[in-house]
Amino acid sequence: MEHLNENLSFPIIAEVSEYQETGMIQQGDKLKLNRIEGYDDKYGVIVSGRVGRKKYYFPLVDLESITSDEKIRRIFNNYKEWFWNRE
Repeated sequence: MEHLNENLSFPIIAEVSEYQETGMIQQGDKLKLNRIEGYDDKYGVIVSGRVGRKKYYFPLVDLESITSDEKIRRIFNNYKEWFWNRE
């Protein structure tokens, strides 16, 4: 989480890349991410973002950066790889 805080500059536009069983946000929706909120043992890093005027909290691992900034996309991908391979 410290690495992400140091290397990500917000706001970041991201898209939900994973199927969501429940909730208002679904696969393909776009969010404007504003900050890292914390960490959850089950869901990993939680970010806050907005869709329109509504604020949501969402697991970073379920998001894909759609910015043109290659560094940010690489950080997202590296985090996802780390998350799914952690023990």
